[in-house]
Amino acid sequence: MLTTLGIASLVVAAASGSPVHGISSTVDGFYTWDVDMVNIEKVPQTGKGVYVAMLDTGLVPNWADYFPKERIASQLGIGFDQHVLFKVNKDGSSYEVEVGPLKRTTFIGSRGSSHGTYTTSTILGYFYRSNSDAAGGYPLPPIIIRGIAPEVTIIPVKVLADYQVPALPHANPPTPSHNDVFGTDEMIAAGIN
Repeated sequence: MLTTLGIASLVVAAASGSPVHGISSTVDGFYTWDVDMVNIEKVPQTGKGVYVAMLDTGLVPNWADYFPKERIASQLGIGFDQHVLFKVNKDGSSYEVEVGPLKRTTFIGSRGSSHGTYTTSTILGYFYRSNSDAAGGYPLPPIIIRGIAPEVTIIPVKVLADYQVPALPHANPPTPSHNDVFGTDEMIAAGIN
């Protein structure tokens, strides 16, 4: 349940022009409907002092709109990528795959999936402010959603990337071209290391 301190924090943050200005944790935020599955209301620990490496798609470019900056160890964040080329075989029913060298990159995430941001929000909680609600005439205040471990520090590690997979017109069944998000063994191993 959002406490009086949490409401006061929101008022100060909103007055500063940013819904998250000055708020370093979601510990005073609203619980989501499903946290009773882990009895979070009975757990006194908040994750303070704990670092969690989030190996996933990275974080969306505007991650600071959702998470307190103090909870994301951006200075430790990193990403790994490999160029993967799918070549359709002459019969049109299978691929040959070429994998390029492993490259270091940023932790800023995939365009095809924001799963890393979603999983981070489950752990940390998040700040919610709907610009579309405000534009529609419903100027709702920003809301703090409490995470399972709201004072953990996340190290974002991007190990999944976007890939274009061409069509296989003669496969059974035929496969259309599509975008896919995945990581190679080397990308994931580098993220773990």
